[in-house]
Amino acid sequence: MEALIMSCSTGGGHNSAAQAMVKEFRHRGWNVTFFDPYTLRSQAMAERVGSAYVSLVQLSPKLFGAVYQIGRLYQEGETKLDLPNPVLAVQKKTALVLHAWLKEHPVDLILCSHPYPGLMLTWLKQHGYSVPPCMMIATDYTCIPFERDVKTDWMCIPHPDLVNEFMENGVERSRILPLGIPVDHKFDLRMTKQQAARSLKLDPDKRYILVGGGSMGLNGLWPMLHSLKDLLHKNPDLHILVLCGNNKKLYKRIERWNMHAVSPVSFTKNMFEYLQLASLYITKPGGLSITEAAASGIPLLLAGGIPGCETQNAKFFEERGYAKTSHSIKELPSLAEELLATTTRQNKPHDEFFTGISARIADWCEEALRNMPECPQPDFKPVVHSMDSFLKAI
Repeated sequence: MEALIMSCSTGGGHNSAAQAMVKEFRHRGWNVTFFDPYTLRSQAMAERVGSAYVSLVQLSPKLFGAVYQIGRLYQEGETKLDLPNPVLAVQKKTALVLHAWLKEHPVDLILCSHPYPGLMLTWLKQHGYSVPPCMMIATDYTCIPFERDVKTDWMCIPHPDLVNEFMENGVERSRILPLGIPVDHKFDLRMTKQQAARSLKLDPDKRYILVGGGSMGLNGLWPMLHSLKDLLHKNPDLHILVLCGNNKKLYKRIERWNMHAVSPVSFTKNMFEYLQLASLYITKPGGLSITEAAASGIPLLLAGGIPGCETQNAKFFEERGYAKTSHSIKELPSLAEELLATTTRQNKPHDEFFTGISARIADWCEEALRNMPECPQPDFKPVVHSMDSFLKAI
């Protein structure tokens, strides 16, 4: 069986979710191709699309929030005034290049973890081009602007509690699959703090606070670190590890700060080990980051969310008791101290729903393909053999 999985580099979460599915399907014996569809036109274009988003967020989160709100308002106008979708229209050229690639490289299934490739597939479907069975995987705990315009066969959403929101935004119930945001299956596992410390070459006798700004390492982390200095002074056994992501300026700035109880961490593939090590995770509420944290069972404090999708992510998690949210720098130290004193690491996820997500999505896809009138391969045997029992399970 052949699968194409697509993403865009507007933040690391979309790529991480896609890679979790790449790993899951390859484990099942599928041949999987993964790419950013803009690279079919040029690598430079793919980088421009990704860097435009990253630059806007790093330059001014408030400005990004304003753009996000404009998108929401325009989406309302689409419905009331029958306006065209500008984001869909600009995907035409890349959609046609993608269709040409698919003619040369036929696949049985397409997954996308970003709305842009989802809108490319939508453009093709709306203009009469043949498209294999396809799924959009939403990676925020809300229906973001223009996501509802993605008309893939299935829309995988992060949680069953979001079904009504996606329906209210115009996504047909028949396409909605509340299967979760896929993370690497290793986040279902557990290791001791001592094992994690040994793996990361860190002192197992320290207590660690993990501070993250997502894959971009936002400069908004700097005032957060200053606000935690008194907490460090009162607790000599505490050490802060700052996940700087790709933000080299932040990494160097922390090095120059020369605060012995604060260490920068560059872009890492060891998030599982860091989450198993730390006593508290302070992070901006990116959809993938908080899903990994929820799967790991680590005490979670959300701060510095980008206005729009991330503030909605924080609200969703706080309302369900998966996390606490700091709404200002002033309250961050007291909330951190409270969580360190009263919350212990769970040996299970914050919610059993957060286990086995990538496998759950792959199960659905395999069973759906098997039940199609013309199964891509007659001898194909999926993991799940009863659609009815599978539906009851979720």
